[in-house]
Amino acid sequence: MRIYFTEDDEALFVKLLFALKLVIAGAVGSFIGARLTSLWLPSNRVRQLFGVVLVIVTLYKVLSMLSH
Repeated sequence: MRIYFTEDDEALFVKLLFALKLVIAGAVGSFIGARLTSLWLPSNRVRQLFGVVLVIVTLYKVLSMLSH
C-alpha cells in the first residue's frame, strides 16, 4: 500500500510497511537503550549526559539558524 502526495505534477510516495518497520525498530532500540542505561549508569550521570546532549543540540540548532 502506498500513500501518494501530489504537488506540481510530482508524486512522492511513502511505503507504509517501511515506515512501520522504522517506527518499530526505533521503539525497540529506544526501549533497549533506556533499559541498559538505567541498569548500568547512576541517575546523576544520566542527567548530566542528557544535559550535555541538550546543550550541544541547542547550540547546533542556533548556529544552523544563524548561518542561513
